[in-house]
Amino acid sequence: MSAALDASLKGLMKQTLTVATPTTSTSLSLYGVKEFSTGASTYSCRYTAKNGSVRLDFDQSLSYTGIVWVASTGLTVQDKVTLPNGSNHAPVVRVDTLADEYGNTHHQVLYMGK
Repeated sequence: MSAALDASLKGLMKQTLTVATPTTSTSLSLYGVKEFSTGASTYSCRYTAKNGSVRLDFDQSLSYTGIVWVASTGLTVQDKVTLPNGSNHAPVVRVDTLADEYGNTHHQVLYMGK
């Protein structure tokens, strides 16, 4: 269940993230390149260019070059995103879906790779 985003958190999301979803999970062009929908969705977000790492299971870590807090709950690592600075070369390497105090999901954090 998705909940409304708190106004104070929404107020921090003054940038826009553009997202194109894959046409299917296995759709590739004749050249082996993943195909994405021609229509893109936009979401309010806050982007920070920041190098870091996040711990995964089994003592592994994942490096990232930026973090995006986005007012959405349906994004995946397969999506193609265009960051607020116009960059669309960084892949989404991890998506965390966060919940409010009642357990309702209301926003996501995207970790951008190299």
